[in-house]
Amino acid sequence: SIARALARCGSSRGYEILINYLQDMRGFIARSAFNELADLTGEKQIMNTQNWNQWLVNNQHNICPKPFNGKIE
Repeated sequence: SIARALARCGSSRGYEILINYLQDMRGFIARSAFNELADLTGEKQIMNTQNWNQWLVNNQHNICPKPFNGKIE
């Protein structure tokens, strides 16, 4: 939750944490991190930390806040 909040506030550290969760052995956590990264970035990359880390290197200075506007049920 904290990583999501950091990323949503435009922090590259939040993205780093989410990217690290892609390797989590608990599939639901890895999938959740992947879905959040895809939503934040609009990218539909595979669940590959190397690709996402490269994306972050290339885009870390262009990250903008993206508030959550969804409905929580």
